[in-house]
This record gives sequence, structure tokens and C-alpha cells, in this order.
Amino acid sequence: MSKKKKIIISVIIIVAVAVVAAAIGAGVTFLILNKNENPVNNTITDNTLTNENTTNNTTTNNTITKNTTTNSTTKNNTITNSNIKNTTTNTTTKNTTTNTASSSTTKPTPYVQSVGLTVGSATQAYTNPVFFYTTDKTEDKNIIDVGCKFDTTSATHTFSDYSISSPDKNGNVVVSFKYSYVAPMKYTRTDYSYKDGYYYSTYYSDAVLFDYYTGEIYKYNEYSSTDDDKDYTYNDIVWNGKTTKVGVKAEKSSSWDGKQTVSENVYSDTWRLTLTYYVSIPKDYDGIILGILKEGTNQKNFDYRLNYLKKYDELKKQAETTGTKSKELTEFEEKRNNMIKLLEYSRYDIYAKATHTKNDFYVFKVKDISPVKK
Repeated sequence: MSKKKKIIISVIIIVAVAVVAAAIGAGVTFLILNKNENPVNNTITDNTLTNENTTNNTTTNNTITKNTTTNSTTKNNTITNSNIKNTTTNTTTKNTTTNTASSSTTKPTPYVQSVGLTVGSATQAYTNPVFFYTTDKTEDKNIIDVGCKFDTTSATHTFSDYSISSPDKNGNVVVSFKYSYVAPMKYTRTDYSYKDGYYYSTYYSDAVLFDYYTGEIYKYNEYSSTDDDKDYTYNDIVWNGKTTKVGVKAEKSSSWDGKQTVSENVYSDTWRLTLTYYVSIPKDYDGIILGILKEGTNQKNFDYRLNYLKKYDELKKQAETTGTKSKELTEFEEKRNNMIKLLEYSRYDIYAKATHTKNDFYVFKVKDISPVKK
């Protein structure tokens, strides 16, 4: 090797050494990445690099300090942000990136909303058709034809006298209101061959007290002023993981105005029903709703109901005679005792759980009934 070449190589070495020394003095950090590392969302501060790679909730940190390189390698490492119930919140602060996944809880939809019922006003009077018929005066009150041809009339439902008590020591209040049902009757009678006594009777579509959240119709104790049993019937309403006890009872009174002669062979009368409801609930519970079936009564419903009652009576008499309750009677009673939802309700075939649509009912909140006038 010539002297000239030796001098050139020496100069190159000296220059290289000087460059490396200068780089070290300036604090330059050389980052060497393993081929399987995937740096994402890197934040560099004061020559420190933090690489957070999350896979199935496991975090790998790559940290480089001044003049020192540390490689933490995970084979086939992938970056995954863990999402719980499709909810991810990414929160970023200066020089730091944090991926935070949180859960969300979906609340159930109340029954009234889920079936699309329209909650109206309680200040108006509601009307629907009413069906009249005649019965004999036996204990069973068998339906008979005495020659009366009844007109179709409309019954009127009104609500009044809403009031609420102060909370008791358990935090319960008693909500009370009055429900009045007035059914005018008109008929023509040209056949007077039936000579025995008889009653006028009616099947009517009364108000249904049910729950806003579950849609379940409340069972209640109906009694007269002379009855001994005036206790509440309690309903366990389970909603969104919580059970609420709703106690309901109603004092009933009814009467006829008295037969009037409209014209030759044409007569009229009016039947009046009053139910005073008492509802025991926690003071903050707002789920008490009233519904009225718009269709009222009709011949089909009446015939079905009549056939049901006859069959039910037969099964009960059979059980009394044999001392054994039949499977069919057990099924009848189970249907009678089960709580059903509003759109499964009909006053005339309730035990068959006939269904209705959202447009078949007038619906309103009990608390919207006009309060008692002081």
C-alpha cells in the first residue's frame, strides 16, 4: 500500500470517530426495532419513547432512555383496543395516549311505549257500546229471552275525586279516585208470554287499572260497603331488577234508576256503577295507568263469555261431587289467576287471553284525574 493511501484511510477513521463522538455528545438516540414490533400511538418526551400495544388487555411497553435502547418484543404482537358492549372512549392528554373501554347498560322500554299506546287526557268522558240481556231470578241467574229487544246504547265512563295521602312510616301513599259508569237502556217488548219474574242485566267494559312499565293488569279486591273483607290485593311488579308492591282495592255500588215508559211497548232505564279505587304504592312510583276498551260489548263477546261461565260452573260442580279437581278446572283457574298484559285483555274472554291492538284502548295516567275540590 502506498503512503498516500495510508494517509487517506487514517483521515477517514479520524473523521468517523469525530462524527460518532459528536452524535453522542448531542444526545442522539438510535432506535433499533425488532421486525415483529408495531409501534402505534408513540409519544416521545425527552428522548423517551413509550409504545403501548394492547392485545387482549395485555400491554407491552418499549422504553428508550438517553443513550440506551431497550427493545421489549412480543412475537406477532398486534394492536387491539378492547371494546366492551360496543362502547370505546379514547382519552388523550399531553404526551400520553390512553385507550379506555367502558361498558354501557341499556334500560328496558316501558310496556306503554313498546306497544305504541297513546296516553291521553283524563279530563274527558269516555263512551263505548253496552250490551243488555235478561235473566231469571234463580241463584244462577240463567239468561232467558222474555221478549225484550234491546237497542244498542252507549255507556259513559268518567273519573273524578283524585287524591293522595301523606307517606306513611314505610314511605307508601294511598292514591284514591272515583270511577263512574252510566249505561242507559232502551228496549221494545211486544211478546208478554213469559210470566215469571226476571232481571235486566248488562255486560260492560269497565276501566282497567294496569302498570305503565310491565303492562300487567292489577288484580284487586272488589267489595261493597257491607262486606267484611276490605283488604288490599297486592301485585308484585318486577321491573328493571326491582320489585314494587302495588296494593289495590275498590268499593263498589250500583243501582237502576227505574223503568220508564217511552211510548207504547218501548221502555227505558239507566244503570249506574260507581267504583272508588284505593291504590297503595311507594310515594315515588308513577306507573299507575287506566285503560278503557273502546269496543265495549258485542254479541260475539257475550256469547263466548256465557259459554265460558257455563263450562266453568259445570267443572266446579263436578269437583264438588267427586271431591277431585279435574285438570281442565285447574287450567281454568290458572288462567284466572295469572296476571296478563293490557293488550291480552277483554272483559268477556279474559281467561282465553284474547289480544287487542294499541288502538283498542283509551289510556291515561291516574295522576291526571282532576283532584278533589276543597
